Amino acid sequence: SSGGHNGLKSIAQALGSEDFKRLRLGVNEPDGNELSDYILSDFSQEERKILSQVLDFGNRLLACFIETGFSQVLDFYSANKKSYSEKIHDSQDRERVPV
Repeated sequence: SSGGHNGLKSIAQALGSEDFKRLRLGVNEPDGNELSDYILSDFSQEERKILSQVLDFGNRLLACFIETGFSQVLDFYSANKKSYSEKIHDSQDRERVPV
């Protein structure tokens, strides 16, 4: 299901099916703003600081998906119970890239 995400609706319509795998990177909850305004707004300074790490993590997941398949991506992600946001904050304390 698209979960209200117009991009996913468009992909499902183009494919003629909702039967496809997707990798998802989430966003924080908006602070009193409408979700659409929050998602479409510029990144905050704090978000900009970790953006390259988040994109790097997404690239790693995508590479794992391409090389080994979707179930391996789920295994990899599930093996890292700590949320990625927590890993990023931990890494900033140690000044190294997580995962």
